[in-house]
Amino acid sequence: MKKLFASLLAVAMMIGFGATPCNAQNDEDIDVIYDNTKTITDTESPDAGKWGVRIPAAVQFTDDDKQADIPVELVGMNGTLIDTLDVQIDVTVQSKHGLKMYINDEAKEENDPIDYSVVYETQTMGTTPIILKMNSKTKNSVKGTATMTGKATKAGVHKDQLTYTVTQTNK
Repeated sequence: MKKLFASLLAVAMMIGFGATPCNAQNDEDIDVIYDNTKTITDTESPDAGKWGVRIPAAVQFTDDDKQADIPVELVGMNGTLIDTLDVQIDVTVQSKHGLKMYINDEAKEENDPIDYSVVYETQTMGTTPIILKMNSKTKNSVKGTATMTGKATKAGVHKDQLTYTVTQTNK
């Protein structure tokens, strides 16, 4: 008898709670994302924490894929819309080894240097840094491309390092 009562109580609860009509949407779209970027900022900016500069997290070449997009973008952070700020920045881009990748990241001729190029819109990087000028109102992104122009003659991981330095110019 206790089992029958418990079963009837359970059924009554399910009907009372589970059969309530609902007008909610029964499906939802979600984004599936792979984000290969990092965000840096000028920590001395009076608006630090409201904006950042999104840069590539890495550049990887293969024998079959010798070109990579390397955009730089000024973005709002923590809910801030970038166009609501008045931010002017310089992003300096510099290569550790002068646009050459070396085995073991050691700049020695015996470490099989491989040349590559970096171009941001109309600026081609040489052995000196380039400066990208951006602002939050009219130019908040710069398209860039890295292209491997040399060829490896030895097996191994060849590396260089690009350094991006952000400075707000209208503090």
